Amino acid sequence: PLADVVKCVEKGYQMEPPDGCPIDVYDIMKQ
Repeated sequence: PLADVVKCVEKGYQMEPPDGCPIDVYDIMKQ
């Protein structure tokens, strides 16, 4: 549920970079 996602994000959860994603692009995605 969306409420669970919001709780995780509020606690600082971040997804792992997708396979093959350059670290520079991933850094931009995290901003």
